[in-house]
Amino acid sequence: MKNHVIPIGSRKKVPSGDILYLQSDLNYTKVFLVNGQMIFSSTTLKTIESRLAENPEFLRINRGLVINRQHVKTYQEASVELSNNLSFVVSRRRKAFLNVI
Repeated sequence: MKNHVIPIGSRKKVPSGDILYLQSDLNYTKVFLVNGQMIFSSTTLKTIESRLAENPEFLRINRGLVINRQHVKTYQEASVELSNNLSFVVSRRRKAFLNVI
């Protein structure tokens, strides 16, 4: 898979493979990286998700969370566990997309 560079904010760009997940925080987005860093962006999750549209490895699993499928460790019917051992709930409407993982 290609490692595209994703514009996170107006000045910050991150390789897509370095992104673990993105979490909404009202009109801001927290971008969590594989190396443990967190980038706080003043861009909304919806805007960043539209920039990720050409990258099939990103998947929105609920209202406030987009995950990188490359870093999914396990998944069950209603939850996903990432490589950093954090687990997240998958919304009912997004469960159908789990088959893509």
